Amino acid sequence: MTRVARETTVRAPLERVFQALVDPSQRARWVQSVREAGGGEPLAVGRVVEARRTLPTSRSQYRMTVLRLEAPRLLEMEVERNGDRVGRAGYELSPAPEGTRVRAYGEVELKGFQKLAAPMVSKGMEDELAVDLAGLKRHVETS
Repeated sequence: MTRVARETTVRAPLERVFQALVDPSQRARWVQSVREAGGGEPLAVGRVVEARRTLPTSRSQYRMTVLRLEAPRLLEMEVERNGDRVGRAGYELSPAPEGTRVRAYGEVELKGFQKLAAPMVSKGMEDELAVDLAGLKRHVETS
């Protein structure tokens, strides 16, 4: 299992940051690694989010199912890519003196030849988490 995590501090209350994680209209403004389809109601346990990678060279389709949702501290999703379960991803929130500490994480099960590329996969995942966290920070702090 390949696991990665990144974190940042957002200058906003915990509840405000959590709302940006679960409200589809807000997610559309800050999630940059994928384009999520739909909108509607806030995320809830069992809710499925369909998405497509934003990299022009990728044709990957994602299906993310909310596994755990503990307001205002945790969002965890099971991730499928192109119909295969690949792992989990999520966000953990905690109070910080400057606002809210946000830890984004992902874990994927690499198979076959993918295992040889584990360092490159980890780096790519870390980069995507960093971009999404920067988008979340920018969105929440300027809204």
